[in-house]
Amino acid sequence: MKSIFQLLGLTAITGILLSATEAKQFEDKFGRVMVAELVSHTGAEADLVKIEKSGKKMDVKIDVFSEKDQQFIRDWMKKTPPTLDYAFRIQAVKKKQSEVKGSRSYFSSSKTEVYVYEITITNLTRQPVSDLRIEHRTASAGRSKSLKFQRGTENVKGPLRYNDQISFISTPAKIQSGSGRSSYGYGSSYSFKESLLGVILRIYGPDGETIEEWRSAGTRMDQVSWDASEQSDTSRTRGFTGEDDDDDDGNRGRGDDRRKDDDRRQPDVRDLDALRKLLESGENPFRKDRGGNDAGGKVPDVKPEDFSKIFGSR
Repeated sequence: MKSIFQLLGLTAITGILLSATEAKQFEDKFGRVMVAELVSHTGAEADLVKIEKSGKKMDVKIDVFSEKDQQFIRDWMKKTPPTLDYAFRIQAVKKKQSEVKGSRSYFSSSKTEVYVYEITITNLTRQPVSDLRIEHRTASAGRSKSLKFQRGTENVKGPLRYNDQISFISTPAKIQSGSGRSSYGYGSSYSFKESLLGVILRIYGPDGETIEEWRSAGTRMDQVSWDASEQSDTSRTRGFTGEDDDDDDGNRGRGDDRRKDDDRRQPDVRDLDALRKLLESGENPFRKDRGGNDAGGKVPDVKPEDFSKIFGSR
């Protein structure tokens, strides 16, 4: 039993010694003393150190300490990883790079616009920052309203001091629009217009950890998540037209590649136009041969009224 009390006494003494090493008596240049604990710093060359005194944390200039304590603090800073309270101001301004109108006819027209964002990041951290990585995504909604992303990366070697800025241009995003109608005059028509939503970005610190996430303003941007932008892109091709469902790049988030049930029940009008042309062409392998006509024994077996009964008038 005596050995247990001896063990408890040894543990208590050890705890007191350990706690004593956490707080230290410091002296300033005028010989005044205080007991405080070193908490954190922002870099080996920083002019300030954060201390805790009587339960209160504060930033103190290192040069107010005595020369001996200044050397002690500098040695501690070299052995202790820095801690930064990161803060940034981020702005993104939309700019149109180009606009190209496609060949226009009586039956169809199209237009392709290219947009970029000029992104400006201001360092509001009280200390210089460096070795940052910026990942940015330009978000847009395709023809089927699914999300598409144009990705880019910027590296900041630094040092970027307080209130310093960096600016860069985002990866260009193509926005397409168009309209048309069937050349057969069956009343079918289509139109689409993609939309540019905004920018979402992340800033990573020297250790690779996320220190800031930001997105541009907008109701639809509130629904854009970073996880969605990280998913790999796929392209969906139409069965009859052979066209991509969205732009020529075929960029699409995998999570957004599923149509809603209503979309599956309603065939796209361009698919129906292509199907109609195939059924009425001589290349239709299911076309019936009927003798007694000038068209080599072949007559249209799919009429406009038959097509409307199946797919409805458009």
